[in-house]
Amino acid sequence: MKLCCRSCGSSSLLPVIDLGLQPLANNLLPPAGACADQPAARLKDERMASDAVVGNNILVPKGL
Repeated sequence: MKLCCRSCGSSSLLPVIDLGLQPLANNLLPPAGACADQPAARLKDERMASDAVVGNNILVPKGL
């Protein structure tokens, strides 16, 4: 699937930062700090080559 910028229509993406898999927001770990089986999503920002619009193009599945 080819992604396009909603602002300019460009499909030329440039990487900005890729933090890999990160725990979901508001998903606090138990005091023991057990992180096994914790849901995570990829956190990766890219920007359009034709303008300064930056965004995350990763969708987190519902129910995660």
